Order: sequence, then structure tokens, then C-alpha cells
Amino acid sequence: MQISGHSGHKEWGYRKTAWIIDDLTQNIKIIYQEKGFNGLKEIKGVGEVQAKRIEELLTKIVIAKD
Repeated sequence: MQISGHSGHKEWGYRKTAWIIDDLTQNIKIIYQEKGFNGLKEIKGVGEVQAKRIEELLTKIVIAKD
């Protein structure tokens, strides 16, 4: 994000989301498998835009490898 020149607010939002995910007691992959997109949005501090990006990453990268 820094190299691409995106605004600091957007970068900060992604960092906060990463910290939130890192602090989860349950694996985000399991949350998504059990509750889908709505489960991601239920995570405190994760908004719709972040949830869409997480879903994209989970479905294209993580779950595809299983």
C-alpha cells in the first residue's frame, strides 16, 4: 500500500483489520466456512469492504489449496 501511493487512511484500515484477524481466538477460515460472508462482517472492526477482500483471499488462495 505504501509503495502504490494509496492514502494513509486506507493503509491504516488494512493494518487494523490485520491486527483484528491476528487477535481472533478462532481461525478466520473456520469462521468463513461456518458462517460465510456474514460471519466475516460479524467480526468487530471488520467492515463490508474488508470482509469482501478477506472473502476474496480466502476463496482464491486459502480454501483453493485444501
